[in-house]
Amino acid sequence: MQLIVSAGLILAIVLWGVIAPASLGGVFDTLLAVITRDFGWLYLWVVLGLV
Repeated sequence: MQLIVSAGLILAIVLWGVIAPASLGGVFDTLLAVITRDFGWLYLWVVLGLV
């Protein structure tokens, strides 16, 4: 069940990027700005941990 949900979500995002790339880019830019503004410290630690 989780595979179907995950694959569906990924497919939806990919299709959104193919159909309206400017819209998807705007949403992701906004999300990145919110994450770095409000959770910048956590974001840095997670990235450091992943690297």
